[in-house]
Amino acid sequence: MVACTILTPFFVMFIEMLFVISVETIVQIK
Repeated sequence: MVACTILTPFFVMFIEMLFVISVETIVQIK
């Protein structure tokens, strides 16, 4: 449970980072 508590925010932050990078890439392509 402790590992889950530590990893979950990191996982969410990682997904948000990927989302931002993909959006910026799409904007640059357009």
